[in-house]
Amino acid sequence: MEFMIKLKGLFNFPRDNLLEEDIFEWNIENWEGLTHETTSKIFKLCGLNWNLILYRYGYNQTNEYVSVALENFDALKCYNTDDNFRPIDDNQYNINVPTKFAIYIRQNYDFSKFEAKETNYQFDNTNYYHGIYELVKIKKFNKKLLKNNNKLVVGIYLCRYKNNNEVEFVNKLESYLSNKYEKDNFKQFYKEFEINIDNISKINNKYILGDKYFNIGDNYW
Repeated sequence: MEFMIKLKGLFNFPRDNLLEEDIFEWNIENWEGLTHETTSKIFKLCGLNWNLILYRYGYNQTNEYVSVALENFDALKCYNTDDNFRPIDDNQYNINVPTKFAIYIRQNYDFSKFEAKETNYQFDNTNYYHGIYELVKIKKFNKKLLKNNNKLVVGIYLCRYKNNNEVEFVNKLESYLSNKYEKDNFKQFYKEFEINIDNISKINNKYILGDKYFNIGDNYW
């Protein structure tokens, strides 16, 4: 897509450890009819579920900047078989995803008229929401993009990167433990074993993942 290439040329999106990249666009048919806060549909991008939140008059309603935020849905919801998302407190996805993305607003039929800004953010189950609160000044927006045109497009170009930081991963696992004894044992005996699963659909409560014993502390498992 030519517009995605243009965005990549405007900002520096590193290629090292890049896992996926993709773009999503949200068509706004009637900008003047929007309320202060408008949320997009849930969309899938780079293997995860997201939505965009548009603040027409600015995040704090200062009427100075248009603001747009990105929210990760996998950190909050569990995907149900009826294609609906619903909160399940004890069955959250655990994510730790480094990203860099550009959010933009452009005219519907003129790709040369747009405003965009980029940001970095690492999404996890606590930090699931990140916004660009000063995307474009409203006065500039009204003059450049909205003039004689009520149909606009809000979009995001997202790069998702591999997380190769083992120390950070171990610290994240430790944060889920509830008491000091568990945390001390975890730090002392943490080991990681890789097991290949050919068909995950066969797994049940009695499924044996590996055929080799491994040692942690003074015990074999």
